Amino acid sequence: MVHTITPGAQRRQARRAARQAAFLDAAQHILETEGAQALTIARLARELGVAVGGLYRYFDGKDALEAALQVRAIDAFAPLLDTHLDQATDPLDAVHRIHRAWRDFGDRSPALFALADQSLSSPEQTLSDDAALHVEQAIRAVLERCDRVLEAAVGEGELAPGPTRLRTLALWAAVHGVAHFRKRDRLLPEDQHSDKVAKVLIDGLLAGWSA
Repeated sequence: MVHTITPGAQRRQARRAARQAAFLDAAQHILETEGAQALTIARLARELGVAVGGLYRYFDGKDALEAALQVRAIDAFAPLLDTHLDQATDPLDAVHRIHRAWRDFGDRSPALFALADQSLSSPEQTLSDDAALHVEQAIRAVLERCDRVLEAAVGEGELAPGPTRLRTLALWAAVHGVAHFRKRDRLLPEDQHSDKVAKVLIDGLLAGWSA
């Protein structure tokens, strides 16, 4: 049986989506101005002037709210990554542009970057399994883009065949780790800046995977 969505149901879904987006806007504002510790369901309700119970119709708890914010951040990064990859001159240049896209994201959208970074780097398991899986689905969509970059390099004969997803994860471990070095750039000579570190790391990975 085919179930069709009525116009009334579509309008209700659109209103719910718009309201949820407004809640996330407010939550993001709290993060940007007051920090992560300030963000609670009660604090968000005060910011919005709504009842706490009303928010629980949209988010099961703080971990669901945090997961939604992290997904928003990752979803914001994906089109920027695509833009950088579209500018690549060859498959190996595309691999390097993954790092440049991540760096650019931090410069353009520091609050969203911090949220996306948190989903990857926090050693604490702050999210429930369901919430973490929600974030993981968004991350996988980005990883699949990187998979395709590496597969293209293999197809062009630039890299030897190998385990694509493991290579993607190794590449992201390098890119993500280097991003934490950027705050030291102002203290170091230019030849030790994080971009130079990233190039050494990525070139080393590519040399190891070379055909």
